[in-house]
Amino acid sequence: FQDHVSVSERIASSPPSPQEAAAFQDALGIALFDRLHVPTPAQESISEHVDSTISDAIEKLSRLDAFHPVIERDSIHINDREVPGLRRLWTGVSSKDLDALPCVLLHGDLILENILCSSKENQWWKDLVLIDPVSVAGISRGPALFDLVKYESYATGELIAIRSEQCEANEAARGSYQFTWKPILPYTDGKWHAYLRQRYESIYGPLNPALYSRLEAYFSLVMAVNTKGTQQWARVLKGTLALAESLHVAT
Repeated sequence: FQDHVSVSERIASSPPSPQEAAAFQDALGIALFDRLHVPTPAQESISEHVDSTISDAIEKLSRLDAFHPVIERDSIHINDREVPGLRRLWTGVSSKDLDALPCVLLHGDLILENILCSSKENQWWKDLVLIDPVSVAGISRGPALFDLVKYESYATGELIAIRSEQCEANEAARGSYQFTWKPILPYTDGKWHAYLRQRYESIYGPLNPALYSRLEAYFSLVMAVNTKGTQQWARVLKGTLALAESLHVAT
């Protein structure tokens, strides 16, 4: 695709206007919800996939001395918020509600780096190409919420901050941890994801915040297994907070 660039490159080189960002999300919504997300039978139980993937990630991370306290303590503090340790958080949790959502074909790694647009200046958003499908966990069918969660993780700037280690993620004191990330321009004002979420909700109804947070934990923890350093710490703490939020909003 020599006449294309990634949308992330375009945003970095020449920040589009809010109107262009909205037009892009409109075009992406058509490509995603109308064309890619065709109904399809599930290859496996989505809840079993999510639960087994998170359980496996927790087991692998628990073997690392640095994360053993985060996982095994009854309670810890993250950003001055008391939450159960990761294993206690996960005990008895089920993602069965995911099985009730419509199953569609997924992209799996829907970030702005994997969306190509025209390199021309005029209406660049009209010729989108989605590349590099299938997530690190290998899922290609499931609820459309998978793609929305992954897209927003990047379009808010959070994933970029974690990957580039423009974040704080460490043990500040015994049993007390810090996870904050630096706002990344131009992703801080919502203009790269708010419209797409509205389109999602117009099709699938109001977003389920508990399931949204559960999938945030899923993506964070599975990637924590495959990373190192500050980025790994950020993903572990982000995953723990997301699971805690999932349980909080569910009750």
